[in-house]
Amino acid sequence: SEMALSSSVANTSITSFFNGFDFTEIQPSDAVYSIKASEMARLSGDIYEDTQLFGTLNELGHTVVVNDTSADVAWLITDSIDLTSGKPIMVRTVTIRGYSAVDTRIDRIRLLQKICTASPVPIGSSNVVAHSGLLEVAKEIYKDITPYIMGLGKHHKLILNGHSIGGSISVLMLFLLATEHGADFVQEQVKHVYTFGSPPVVAHARPDSKFKILDSFGLPDDVIKGYAQPWDPIIRLFSHIDPLYPLVDDIGEDGKTLWINGPPRTLRPLTKAIFESWKDWPEIRDLCRSRIRQNFTHVGRSHLFLPEPMRYLTDRMVSLNIAAPPIKSIIQLRSSQDMLPLLNRAFPLDVFGISYVSTAIRSFLHHFHPSYTFPFLAFHETADIMSEECDAVEGANNILNFKWAKSAANWVLGARGKQQ
Repeated sequence: SEMALSSSVANTSITSFFNGFDFTEIQPSDAVYSIKASEMARLSGDIYEDTQLFGTLNELGHTVVVNDTSADVAWLITDSIDLTSGKPIMVRTVTIRGYSAVDTRIDRIRLLQKICTASPVPIGSSNVVAHSGLLEVAKEIYKDITPYIMGLGKHHKLILNGHSIGGSISVLMLFLLATEHGADFVQEQVKHVYTFGSPPVVAHARPDSKFKILDSFGLPDDVIKGYAQPWDPIIRLFSHIDPLYPLVDDIGEDGKTLWINGPPRTLRPLTKAIFESWKDWPEIRDLCRSRIRQNFTHVGRSHLFLPEPMRYLTDRMVSLNIAAPPIKSIIQLRSSQDMLPLLNRAFPLDVFGISYVSTAIRSFLHHFHPSYTFPFLAFHETADIMSEECDAVEGANNILNFKWAKSAANWVLGARGKQQ
């Protein structure tokens, strides 16, 4: 039939982009990479939402140990019983929140300054360098949570978890643990590190090094499990395909007009108005120009959420569908070094493309934490392939139930957006 032929063409087109990359497909019933991962995705999202967090913890069977803030980053420690290995074991989960403009209890500008301070510094005596600002944050959190993770029994395991920079900090904390206590301790105690929409924050001190970054700490690849929506721009930050860094370079003499070169953009006057009203913009802009580096890379096992093939092809041509689509499949890359090249080939997102309004909105929504929570939960909850129409309805219902637009505005604009 015509529909079958169209589907066949779409499948051929999407898989052709993955030629040369070694990957496997994750099944919805996979205990570690789907079911447990979707649970962690929910925790990493609901930590942003004070009103629903404790309801989620109760539903998931997590007991709060402590909930606190360090270095302007909120974190949560919970205990639960894990069954993914076939027998019940106690697990202590450390969930670290990403940047939130809503939380007036923290110094948001100070945290932004740390995020923009991305010059490489060594981790201990290893041959690995890290994002200096976030490593400083990780060390503060590590110091404060140490009493809660060092007294665990042999059969009480640890999971580190987070969305956005929360996931990046989780990775850095894993390396701090390995540096201070050794690889054997980490392999014995740390069960998983889960990240969702997290930017890369580590690299080899020597770019020509052939060793994997995790090898430098004596750790296996599968200890870190990273998940990404392919049109999320934040997973490209601090890398050679970063679509956002050029924005602080292609700027007018007034220091506020973006995309000064090239054709007119609808977003140009909008972003200018935002920066004119943001008193801290000049400091943040100059910090980005002087401190951001673009040589960091992903580590561990990287996963991509893939939509239905026809949706993928239409998104390549025009980004009219801005909401995160239902997940048709999840691929796991055998090498995290393939993540950025694959994104650049199959999901190109550059500084010119992101200047279109629809692409900019899609990019924001695909990083917003519900894009990692709702589609992932729907993916693992059904092992049967549903029709595209049913998926679209379910996705729309999730968005409506979450009051997507209002929550998204609050997340970006903070208290001002909340009042409006």
